Amino acid sequence: MVAMAARNTLRGGIKVRLCVLALCIGICSVCCILTLGAAAEAAVAGEIDQLGLGGIVFYVEGKSYRASQGDIAAVGQVSGVRAVMPMTVRNGYLWLRNQGGQALICAADQGLENVFTLNLLHGRRLTRQDVGSAARVAIIDDALARAAYSRANIVGKPITLSVDGISETFTVVGVIASQKQGLEQLVGSAIPSLIYIPSTALSAMTGESGQSLLAVSCLSRETSPQVAQQVQARLEGLTGQRFRYENLTELTGAMQRLTAIVSLFVAAVAGISILVGGLGVMNIMIAAVEARTREIGIHIALGAGRGTLVCTFLLEAQIIALAGGLLGIGLCAALLGVAARLSGQAIPISPSAMGVSLVCTSLCGTIFGCAPALRAAGLDPIRAIRQEL
Repeated sequence: MVAMAARNTLRGGIKVRLCVLALCIGICSVCCILTLGAAAEAAVAGEIDQLGLGGIVFYVEGKSYRASQGDIAAVGQVSGVRAVMPMTVRNGYLWLRNQGGQALICAADQGLENVFTLNLLHGRRLTRQDVGSAARVAIIDDALARAAYSRANIVGKPITLSVDGISETFTVVGVIASQKQGLEQLVGSAIPSLIYIPSTALSAMTGESGQSLLAVSCLSRETSPQVAQQVQARLEGLTGQRFRYENLTELTGAMQRLTAIVSLFVAAVAGISILVGGLGVMNIMIAAVEARTREIGIHIALGAGRGTLVCTFLLEAQIIALAGGLLGIGLCAALLGVAARLSGQAIPISPSAMGVSLVCTSLCGTIFGCAPALRAAGLDPIRAIRQEL
C-alpha cells in the first residue's frame, strides 16, 4: 500500500512539486518564527536575570516601616522562601570624578546576592564585615564607571554620595554589569544610577535606623504568587499593619509569556501559508481521483475494500505533506545556519518547533486528504470502469 501510494504520488508531476514547495515555505516560516521566538524568550530571561529583577519587595504604603529581626526570622520560615533581606532605597546624588547626577541608593546587607542577581565584573560584593563596621564602601555599575573613567575596573576609586543634604565619600569595591540601561528599556523612561551600599552605612550617615523594605527571594518562580500572599499575611499578623508588595518575579514571568504569545501569534499568521498548501493537497488529490477513476473502479471490482482505498489516498496526501514539512525544516535549518554565520551567534533549531511543524504537516495531509479519499472510496465501480479517460 505504501509503495503504491508513493508511485501514485510521483505520477503527479509538476503539480505535486509546486504543492510540496508551498508547504515547504509555510513550514519553514512557522519553524523559523517559533525557533526565533524561543531564542528571544530565552534572551529575555537571561537579560532579566542579569538585571537582577527577581524576588518580592514588601512595604507599608504611606507609612514608615522598620523591619525587626523577629519579622525577618518569621518571613524566613515561610514555606517557599529562599532568602530574606531588609533594605532601604533612597533618592540621592552622586559625584564620581567629573560625573554627577541623581542616584538611587540601595542600602542592603551581605544577603544582597541571595535575593538579587548581580553580574559582578570587578572587585567584590558586600560582606558581613562591611555591614558590621558600617564601612563606607559602594558597588556601582560599569556604565557609570566608563562614563567617569572610560574603563570598567575602577575598584578603589572614591565616590561621593549625598542623601538628605548629607554627603560622604565612599570607596568603590565592586563593579557590576549595568542594570540601568535594561531597566530603562523595561519601564520606558530614564532612571537614576543604582548604587549599592551597606545598610548600616546609610543609617550612620542619615541617623535613621532600620530598613523600610523587605526583599524576599523564592525557591521557585512558579510558586512566587502563593509565597507572596503567605509572607504578606505573616507580616500583617506580626505587625498589625497593612502590607503591599511588588512581585518582580511574577512581572518578569509575564514579560516572558508576552514574548512567547507574540511569537505564537506571528507563527499563526505565517501558518496561513500551510492552509494554502493544504488546499493545494486537496486540489491535487481531487484531480488524482478524477484522473484515475477507471483505475479505482477496476480496483473496487477486483475486491479492493473501500477502507483500503481511503488509506491509500490518505497515504498519498501524507507523503506530499510530510515531504513539504521535512523540506521546510531543512530549509529553516539552512537559513538559521546562514544567519548564525552572518551574526556570529548560533541559533539551533528548536526541537519543539520541529515537532509542531511535523504535527502540522501530518494534520494537513490527513484533513485535506480525507475528502478526496472518501470520494474515491464512494465511487460506483461500474460507472467508474465505463468512465473514459
